[in-house]
Amino acid sequence: MSRPFASVQAFLDAQEAGPRGTVEALRAVMSKAGPALTEGIKWNSPSYALDGRDCITLSVRPGKPVLVVFHTGTEVREDTKGAPVLQDSTGLLSWRSDIRATAEFVDSAAVNEKAADVAWIVRAWSKIVNQ
Repeated sequence: MSRPFASVQAFLDAQEAGPRGTVEALRAVMSKAGPALTEGIKWNSPSYALDGRDCITLSVRPGKPVLVVFHTGTEVREDTKGAPVLQDSTGLLSWRSDIRATAEFVDSAAVNEKAADVAWIVRAWSKIVNQ
């Protein structure tokens, strides 16, 4: 297991240029779309919380696209066969359960191309988490 990162900056400093650029592009979208979100390290990855409730985590794996995991934290029980809590008109989300979905990005250009859609998802997800 890799050493735990003390901060998002330490996480970024440990990344190769490609994934780092993708994460930085995602962070820019998150900060504009979700100003109430708090950024930190959770599960050894950049994560976002709303009012102390974890709700978005970035997953960076060597040689793979960066995953944005939209979830509702650990307090809510998920149903892997349940209907998604968000109607995604963007087509970016792959649902893992009723309350957990992922979007993947191969590089910062892909993030920038879909920035408006990602921002819409972040705002919609924040409303779901805040219910």
